[in-house]
Amino acid sequence: MIKNLFKPDSLTLFLVLAIVLLLQIFGTSLIFNSSTDSLIKYVEADNVISLPEQGFNADELTIYSYSESFEIWYSLNGGENFQNGGSDLDLNYLKNPDLKNIETSFHQKPAHGNFPECLSLVYRVKHKSENITSKDKYLTILRQNSDLPAVNLITAQTNIDGYENGIMIFGKESEDDFGIYKNWWNRNGNFQNRGSESERPVHMQYFVNGILDWE
Repeated sequence: MIKNLFKPDSLTLFLVLAIVLLLQIFGTSLIFNSSTDSLIKYVEADNVISLPEQGFNADELTIYSYSESFEIWYSLNGGENFQNGGSDLDLNYLKNPDLKNIETSFHQKPAHGNFPECLSLVYRVKHKSENITSKDKYLTILRQNSDLPAVNLITAQTNIDGYENGIMIFGKESEDDFGIYKNWWNRNGNFQNRGSESERPVHMQYFVNGILDWE
């Protein structure tokens, strides 16, 4: 009686074998993941486009696609507001609108004249007609050479000055502050937050002698 209770019939065996076969062919996402992300195909951006070297580069500053089927999308504010650069993107005329340069040298003329101005962008590639894209990557070009070490921090612009999440402004935290005539460092503000709630994701690059040392 007990053995017959657990004895599967031919239809049950067929259904079990069919499910196992489907899982081996398509993976668990076929059943357990119904999001559109499972339909996206990813490609390595550097295999599709040609890039200039990171850091100081006196050569032609252009990103171009090996195939006209792929377009270059870029962001100048840390990964927000991506723009379509087509299949051939000239970097000479691009500029970060909200770039913050903080010089560590107070000499009038540090090494090689000036602290190097930079262009920093987040880029990805997209196929024109198919649902193929790449993960976001980072490119920083130093406009001039310098033997001053440079640290570049890339984060979304709203992490800096967004009303809700910006960590360098008064922002939302100042709504309950009635001490408008107090010194700014005694007032409530987003910049006063501490701990994990004030942490923001950031990508860091370190340049030495105009060359990317690590990121």
